[in-house]
Amino acid sequence: MILVEPVYWDLRKKKRPLLPAWSRRFFANFGQDPTLSSAGAYSAVCNISMAFKAVKTDGRRRIEAGLKSFRSRDMFARNGKIRADGRMLHASTGSCQGAWRVQGTSGTI
Repeated sequence: MILVEPVYWDLRKKKRPLLPAWSRRFFANFGQDPTLSSAGAYSAVCNISMAFKAVKTDGRRRIEAGLKSFRSRDMFARNGKIRADGRMLHASTGSCQGAWRVQGTSGTI
């Protein structure tokens, strides 16, 4: 079976060194592995919080400008950048390893 999975809990390449540690913490707290939705939500909240602290205001336009001014450096959007149109671009994921490996990477889009 071929499927597309933007986030896999056990990625170990240099591009996503923070994901396995974050995944273990998530599992410890919630009893299940993280999904794309949980990783994306965590990343979004962290990045909005960083922008909020950087611009020191709750004004939407200033926070949006703050988000566009820096690169994301978290387990989900490593080196991510928000474009002028509001879409985020970030690096590809790599491959997974480990005893619970149930998927592999055959390619990167």
